[in-house]
Amino acid sequence: MFIELDGSPEVIAFLDIASYNPDPPALDLPEVGARVSVEVAFHDEEKRQIRVRVGEPFWNAS
Repeated sequence: MFIELDGSPEVIAFLDIASYNPDPPALDLPEVGARVSVEVAFHDEEKRQIRVRVGEPFWNAS
């Protein structure tokens, strides 16, 4: 899933669907245009890449 970041319309972030772990849990993915809160999980300035995740990493979930 690709995400546009508020305040930086020229930046597109990539959300690995395997890391989509919202709280509370959701059965469906958000609709196109929906707002979601994300956390930056990876940033490579040289390659201009940003990966984000939603919620706690699965390995931290109890």
